[in-house]
Amino acid sequence: MRSTLTYPNGPANHNGYQSAMYEARLFHDPYDQFGWVQEWRFALAEVLLFDLGEGTPGYNPGAATEPEEDSYAVECLRSAISTGTTVGDLRRMQRVLDRFREMLAAAGLDY
Repeated sequence: MRSTLTYPNGPANHNGYQSAMYEARLFHDPYDQFGWVQEWRFALAEVLLFDLGEGTPGYNPGAATEPEEDSYAVECLRSAISTGTTVGDLRRMQRVLDRFREMLAAAGLDY
C-alpha cells in the first residue's frame, strides 16, 4: 500500500528536510507505525554520528562503528545528504519522528 503523504511532484521541488521526509513517508507502514518510526530514528542517529560526527542525545551505538549497511533508511539519508540535505534538516526530521514516537507511545501503540 502506498503512502498518501507524498508530494505530487516528487521530492525534487522541496528543501532538504522535505526531501528526506518524502523518502521516509514513501515507506511508511500503517500496520507497524512504531517499527517504522524506530527504524528511521535509529538510521538518523547512526548517519548523524558515523557519517557527520554529530551525536544524538540518548543514542548509544554500543560496539557499532558504522551504520547498519543493509538499511534502506540509511541509504536514503546518505543520498539526501549527497544532494544537499543539511545537519539542520536531519535534526528537524529527528524532532518530528521523536514527537511521532511519543504520540504512538501515549496512544499505547508502542512495544
